[in-house]
Order: sequence, then structure tokens, then C-alpha cells
Amino acid sequence: MQSHVSTRRRLSALLSATVIAALFAGISPVPAHADTVFRITGGGWGHGIGLSQYGAKGYAEKGWPYDDVLRWFYGADRTGTKAGVKVATLASIGKNANPTVRVNLHYKDLALSSWSLRGWNSRLRVVDASGTVALLSADDYHVFTPQAGKVSVGGKTFIGTVKVSAETTRGVPLVVVRTPSGPALNSSYPSGYPYVRYRGQIQLTNVAGRLRAVNALPMEQYLYGVVPRESPSSFPAEALKAQAVAARSYAWGTNPPSSSASSSLSGILHCTTYSQVYGAHSRLISGDDSRISMHEVASTNAAVDATKGEVVYHSPSKTIVTTYFSSSTGGHTANIEDVWLSSTPKPYYVGVADADQGTPNYTWAPTAKTGAELATAFRVRDGQDGRFDFSAASPATVVDITEEKASSGYVRYATIVWSTGASYRVRGDTVRGALGLKSTKFTIAPLAFGTRYEDSDSRARYGGSWTVFRSANLSGGAYRYAAKAGASATFAFKGTGFRWVTSTGPTGGRADVYLDGAKKATVSLYASSYRYQRPAWTVTGLSADTTHTVVVKVTGTRDRASGGTNVGVDAVEVQGGTLVQPPAPAPKLTRFEQSDARVKYAGEWKSFSDARLSGGSYKYSASTTASVSFTFTGVRVRLVTMKYWGSGKAWVYLDKQPRVLVDGYSATQVFRQALWDSGMLTSGTHTVKIVPAGQRASAAKGYNVGIDAIDVWGGALK
Repeated sequence: MQSHVSTRRRLSALLSATVIAALFAGISPVPAHADTVFRITGGGWGHGIGLSQYGAKGYAEKGWPYDDVLRWFYGADRTGTKAGVKVATLASIGKNANPTVRVNLHYKDLALSSWSLRGWNSRLRVVDASGTVALLSADDYHVFTPQAGKVSVGGKTFIGTVKVSAETTRGVPLVVVRTPSGPALNSSYPSGYPYVRYRGQIQLTNVAGRLRAVNALPMEQYLYGVVPRESPSSFPAEALKAQAVAARSYAWGTNPPSSSASSSLSGILHCTTYSQVYGAHSRLISGDDSRISMHEVASTNAAVDATKGEVVYHSPSKTIVTTYFSSSTGGHTANIEDVWLSSTPKPYYVGVADADQGTPNYTWAPTAKTGAELATAFRVRDGQDGRFDFSAASPATVVDITEEKASSGYVRYATIVWSTGASYRVRGDTVRGALGLKSTKFTIAPLAFGTRYEDSDSRARYGGSWTVFRSANLSGGAYRYAAKAGASATFAFKGTGFRWVTSTGPTGGRADVYLDGAKKATVSLYASSYRYQRPAWTVTGLSADTTHTVVVKVTGTRDRASGGTNVGVDAVEVQGGTLVQPPAPAPKLTRFEQSDARVKYAGEWKSFSDARLSGGSYKYSASTTASVSFTFTGVRVRLVTMKYWGSGKAWVYLDKQPRVLVDGYSATQVFRQALWDSGMLTSGTHTVKIVPAGQRASAAKGYNVGIDAIDVWGGALK
């Protein structure tokens, strides 16, 4: 697809002049003393307002009809009721159904010293402003030149605008223009080719001693030459119909007739992305009449015919919408005031979700520039108007860039910080133009100081409820966030440093950060506008041979100005090492009191109360015919007792293992003591039974066996 992005319609990118060359994947971490390296990511191609051409394709593939697609992109819902937008015929709203369109032939709208024309298999009919008519021979190229304020051809002169057309009754009347006026063989512009065949008239006007050439033809025929240049002809039929209606509406909206009686649009359109790319009918390859390359395509002509006379119409204001469109948007279109900042908000220029996922520019491949390279690019851009408003003189470099983004992800403003300490706030499109970016949906952040791992890495462990959010502005195109207190993200790594990368914004909350079990910081993620891929917390100087663990815990609290408690993880970076699998979480310990109904006693047992006991009491028995038993699920169990001089010994039975003799004797009275511990068990269901053994230590004064509590790891009593 052609890069249809202009300064008037889609702010034409300067990719060929300032394309970013260094791939992020090939750049090593930069020492602290070196020039800062910035990672550039983003998505979409074009301004992002109105219809997304790849989005139209996506919705068409989902089964949407073209009028639903148009109402969605220009009315924010498929019915059009939300913004009062509908698809209407020009005739139904009292307009000329097929007005004449005039298109400049020169790619820079320049007048030339001559134009060379011929009729295709026909004579040329020449009519001037006085009504003088001349017929020029068929099959010959006739050179038109300016002469004393008039137009001259073949020794004859004509006054005013001279209208040249093919006089034929066979097939489509076509005028062949031999003169190429643009870059040779530039497929974006018809005038870049020689021998282009045009429908309608070629109108020549003497302008200050040179000839301006304009193609005048009916709107529907003009669209035959536009739609295949704006959308790939292989797109689904409904997407091509949407493009046809958008192209028709755009032509009308930018150049409405000067009066209701006029049969022509008022202005002259460009043949390039400054209006819409217009390819005309066809061309003769190398001027050979037998070798014809068609510019019009059957599928796109059919889309024009199927939507004949239809435009996007805003009923409340009785306005034919100027239907801006662009190639793709990285998942969401933009409000007009978020891209063209001086524009007045309109109900039909409101950002909506886009179905352009998986398309070539949905997410850009990460690229990189040093602070010095950014500085050079900004100085070049800044000096184009002869002034220097936002750059610093060499050898100053850029040390930071902070974006202010709309909710759709498009950058409204960016603050550029220089090594001199100066900082300047500029429009997002200024940055885009300086760096040759495809849209203003970009993020420029200092390059990772180590290896980057996305939030979805299998070695990351999340606790609590986390939600995945996708956007081309994010590292890897997605991140996850949580808002409820207690949610956690755990990362284990070996390395000398660690960085948590996230997004900040109006709903950012606070999080506590722990390193190897010790709390290190409470971080606020609030910012007045959305900022992506921001370092939230960094630590360096760690031992590279040790496994470290960082835990980010959501506190559920926020700054006063914040509208939420969201805490997100976009990525993490490890310096001098790698992310590793975190250790398995320790099984949770749960205590159950001896009075729990699931603990079964047999024989004679007595109770004893004391505030120092777990739960304030315990049971004991000295009878060898007494027993206590319980069943639990888990991986470990421990019997808790009170040890003192009157305690004896007990037999402990675990599942089918050999019994174990334990002793509760102590010369002094001590509370909440371990009587027996199973150690780690296979996770599952286990049964324990305790029986007084009728034995005691030589210093003991009694045979009592007491149960104060039962501790279970990774499970519970049954």
C-alpha cells in the first residue's frame, strides 16, 4: 500500500530523509558515561483521524457492511445515531450527484514550459475561452506552449483556459500526456510516469508565462483513479466500498461547489497525498501503444459504481463530512484535536477502536537513536523556518523526552530535555516530522540498561487479579495491571541490576517494592497524562552470583489527584544477568486449635486453660487407652503442646509409617512448643493419631500427653 499521509490530509512523513536505521535488538547496553541511547516504538501509519484503511479491511473481514464501517469510524457506532452520521446519496441531500472534479497534473502543482498531448486513437478537440474550436490530428503528440499570455499549439494561439479532449465514439475517450512532471516512475503519482492516459479534459492555462495542466472529469471517473491508489485492490469488497465513499466525501468536503448552481467542485485537487493519490486511467509502457498498464482496477471500479453518489453526511449540521483517512492506527483512531491541536472537536472525528491488528504497521519494529542523533534531527527540523525555537546548539545532546498522550495513545506534546539543562515543549507532530516517524503514536524512552523481559514472560509470577491491556505504545504491545490491594508481581533474577518498566497516567496508584524480602520503596504511578514504558524503580550494584527476588505489591492507595489505584507491569530489565524461575512459594501455614470439631478424641481427656496457650486452652490425658486423631490435606503437619515436668511420652502414628515415640517433658513450664513435626510430605490427604505411651523421662513427675494446637502447611483439617 502506498504511504498516504500528507501535511494537509495526513501530514506526509519524511521517512526517506530521516529514517531510523539502528535496530533495538542489535544495540548493547551503554555505559553510564556514554551518550544516552533511546528506544523508539509505536504503531500506525498516518494521522489516525477517521477511517483506517487496514481497519476497514479488518471490519470487512468480520462481516461488517461498508456503511457500518463508515458510521463506526465517523460516528463512533455502527448505527450512526450517536453522532448523527449516515451514508447518503448526493441527490438525496440536494447536491449535484456527479460534479466535475479538477486535479493538478504536476505532483508539486507547478506550471511547466510545455505539455505534450495526443488523443488515444482519436483527434484532439481544443476549445478556448472564446469558443474557438480546433481539431488536431490523431496519433500525433501535439506540444502546447505558453505565448504572450495565451496558449499555442501547431502555430495557432488560444485565449484563456484551453480545454483539450479526445474526440472519439469508440471506447473510453482518453488523452495521453507524454510529459512526466514528477520523480521518474514514482508509482504514487501519475505525473511521475510518461504516457499517462486520462479520462475527461486536460485544461491548460497560461500562468505567468508557463502552462498549468489540470485534469477535469466527472467525480465518479475521478474516483476510478483514486480508490486503487488509496487501498489495495485486493482488499475485501466492503472495505473498498468504504474507501470509495470516503474518497468521494473527502473530495467534496475539501472543495465544495461555490454555489448550489455550480456543476463543479470549487478548488483544484492535488494528485498526491496532499489531497488524494490519483492515478488516472492507465499508461503506455515506454510509449508503446501495444503495452498498456492499467491504473484503474475492476474491483475498485466496482466499489465506486456500487456506491455511486454516496457520501458521509452529518445530519445535525447538514454537512458532508471531510472524511480524513489514513493507512492504520495501531489499534485506536484519534480525536482530531489530539493530532491537529488547533482543530475544533467534532462528533464525527472521535477516536474509536480499530481492527488493524496484525497489519504491517500495527506495531513498529523497535528502533534506536543516540541523544546526539536526536539532537541533530531536531536541530535540522528546528532550523527549517530560519529560527531555533526548541533545540540547543552543538555539542548539546538530548538526555530525555517525555510525551503527553491522549487516551488513544497519540502524542499531543513532547518535552525535550537537553544536556544544557534547557527543556522545550513541542507538538507531537514536530517530533514525528523531525524523526521521520509514521505517526504521532510513538514512545521514545531511554534504552534498556539490560536485557528486557515482557510482562508475559513465563518466569514472572503474578498473585491476585491482573488484567491484560493491549496497545502499540507498550513494550511488546501489551502490559498487565491490578488495582486491588495485595495483588503482587514477583521476579527472580541473577544479575547486577534490575529495572521495573511500567506506564504512568491519571489512574495510577501506589505500589510497594521489595528486594530479597526487604521493603525498598513505595512508588506512585500517577501522572497527569499517559506516559508509556517509564522506569518505575531501579536497583544496581547487586551480586551477580546471587539469585535475587523483586516483589511489586499493589497497596490499593493513590495520590490525591489520581482517579484510580492501578499498578502495571509492562516489562522488566535485568542488568548483567538473566531472569530465572522464582522459587516455589512456601506452603501457607494454618493453625487449628485442639478444640476444632474435626479433631477426634477417644477415651478420657481433660481440659486446662491458660492465656499463654494457643487459643487459651489445651487437652491432656495419661491413659494408654485414650487417643486423639485427625485427617488433613497438605504437605506438612506439626503438633503443638505445653511442655512441663508432668508430661510423659506419646506414640505418634502417621499414615502407615512406623510409629514414633515423642516426649513432652520439660524441667520448666513452656508454652506453644513443638511436640512432633512430620517434615515435608507428599501433597495429599494424611491421617495422624496420638496415643499416650504410659512412659516418661526419669526426671518427669507424670505421664500426661497434651494437645494445644495443630499446624498444617499447604492445606487444612478434613
